[in-house]
Amino acid sequence: MDTVSALHRRVRQAPRHITRSSGRARLVMVAVSILVFVAGMAFVVGTQVSGSTPTGGSAIPSASGTTQLEGTNPATGVHAVLNVAAAPWGSQVQLSLGGVKGPLRCDLVAVGMDSTSTLVASWIVYAPGYGIPEKPELLTIQASTAARLSETSHFDIRQITPDGRAITLLAMPV
Repeated sequence: MDTVSALHRRVRQAPRHITRSSGRARLVMVAVSILVFVAGMAFVVGTQVSGSTPTGGSAIPSASGTTQLEGTNPATGVHAVLNVAAAPWGSQVQLSLGGVKGPLRCDLVAVGMDSTSTLVASWIVYAPGYGIPEKPELLTIQASTAARLSETSHFDIRQITPDGRAITLLAMPV
């Protein structure tokens, strides 16, 4: 207790510019810590760039309970790998997408056996794009949906035009 009182006395007796600058330094350190934490969480949870190129064309169940869907649309050049993991509340998905040239607005939609659509994710493809010769890295999106894989017919990757029309770039059957 004496040590705390002595320290408190020293701080009160310190020249004002020292306590003010250390307070600013503390504030800057807290702000930097928060920014680093937020940036790290955004990287882990949000969009990130991957370096592999998908090929193929069907659903591949794995031992971990994750189903992998792969597809390529020769007409659009879009290719994707979609990993879907069942969860009690729906599904966790990870999409790796290539062959898209920007700028585009895109949606990933789960289409149910009853033809209902559930938006899983939405993003912007900036120019030049992803998974193309000018920019070979793939776009990777992670998202969650209430749609259950067992109740899903297929997933669509759609371009949304400026007037709101949806154009299917790639359909991936389950």
